[in-house]
Amino acid sequence: MTLRVSTKALFRPFVQWCNAANVRYLPARPTTVAAFVLRQFDNGVDPDKLLEQASAIEKAHDFYFLSNPVCTSAAQFALSHVSQTAINPPRSWTKEEREEFATFPLQAQRAIARGERHRERWFRTAQNKIAEQLKTANPTAPESSKPVETEKDTTDA
Repeated sequence: MTLRVSTKALFRPFVQWCNAANVRYLPARPTTVAAFVLRQFDNGVDPDKLLEQASAIEKAHDFYFLSNPVCTSAAQFALSHVSQTAINPPRSWTKEEREEFATFPLQAQRAIARGERHRERWFRTAQNKIAEQLKTANPTAPESSKPVETEKDTTDA
């Protein structure tokens, strides 16, 4: 059983960076992974490519039965920093919860954001239906019961 060729190809830039920085790549420290991610991002590497590279780092560590440095808060913070383009914590969360959101794994952040957008759309739709029912039941009602504009969902998390 060996690592797939695609995983090796995605893992190679991390190995090269570690050798140039004179740090070990297996087992890698969480701060090493975080530094690699941030440096690659500063050098213009696409955030999606960085996520693939982080996945390759995870697979390499799993292959050798080593602890996963990517799932630590330092590495997750770096990954969430580079892919912060559309992933925002829910507005209803407290400040402390929003800060903690940045340490969640990216898959969890995306799932939470997707669920929050779905809930918001459902809530606005329900408000609009109620407003329409009130308007038809009482046509002399004030204009404050107009339907709420729904927000167009352009992000794909």
